[in-house]
Amino acid sequence: MNALDRELGERRRACERRARDEAWEGCSSEDDPAVFENCVLRCASAKCYADVYARDPLEEGEVDVERGRAFRACARDEFRKLRGHQMFES
Repeated sequence: MNALDRELGERRRACERRARDEAWEGCSSEDDPAVFENCVLRCASAKCYADVYARDPLEEGEVDVERGRAFRACARDEFRKLRGHQMFES
C-alpha cells in the first residue's frame, strides 16, 4: 500500500468517525448502510464522489469494483495535486 492509499484510508476512517460522532443528518449507519457508505465516500472526496457515484449512488449490498477503482484512482490524483506532486506521462 502506498502513501496515497494510506491517506485515503485515513481520510475514510476519519469520515466514518465524524459521521457517527456528529450524527450527520441522513447518514446514520443504522438507517441504511448504503446511505452511510455514500456519505463517507462523499466526505472522503466530494469531487471524486461527484465524478463516480453521484448519478448512481451505491445501493444496499452493492459492490461495484470498477467504480471503487475509479474512485480510488481519482482520490489518489486529487491527493497528489494537493501535495503538489505532478504525474508525467511518457
